Amino acid sequence: MTEYPDLDRTKKELGLLNKLYGLYRDVKAKKEEWSTILWSDVVQQVEQMAGDMQNFADRVRKLPGKLRGWAAYGVLEKDILDYQGVLPLLTELSRPCMRDRHWKEIEELTGGEELPVNDSNFTLQQLMSRDLAQYQEDLEEICDAAARQEVIEQKLHEIEDRWADYELLFKPYKDTGIPILAGVAVVTEELEED
Repeated sequence: MTEYPDLDRTKKELGLLNKLYGLYRDVKAKKEEWSTILWSDVVQQVEQMAGDMQNFADRVRKLPGKLRGWAAYGVLEKDILDYQGVLPLLTELSRPCMRDRHWKEIEELTGGEELPVNDSNFTLQQLMSRDLAQYQEDLEEICDAAARQEVIEQKLHEIEDRWADYELLFKPYKDTGIPILAGVAVVTEELEED
């Protein structure tokens, strides 16, 4: 029987390619499926998406070592890792503390085009098309700032509510006619509590 080493090598490479591109097909199909998820439904899906991506990451690590030097392997691995990095960001971006002003910052950061996140037909794909992984650190800073601003806004509302019922009285200071705050003790006490 005649041996054909080139043919045997090609057969092995085709087997490796089949494994690599099989995983690539699975990842691509899953991302296409996710692309149609409405933005309003993303939060409920993130945990499942993270599990699926972890499964893909495990599968890519289990591929034969010979594939690691191939460019296609590197592209697939980076795609999976980038998506895994973006998933927690999606949770942060979907928080109620994200106001229109924060989305304007994101629009400017990622290309200037409007992101109609309040539109009922806005999909995950419309957001993911902005290559969020590239801007991950900046986006995390925007989300953190939004969360801090929300805390400040809540505290301001509490202070406004507390002071809304107070009536501040002024009386003239001695014979100068300059008005000063009357009943300072109560006001001082409240201010010290705040």
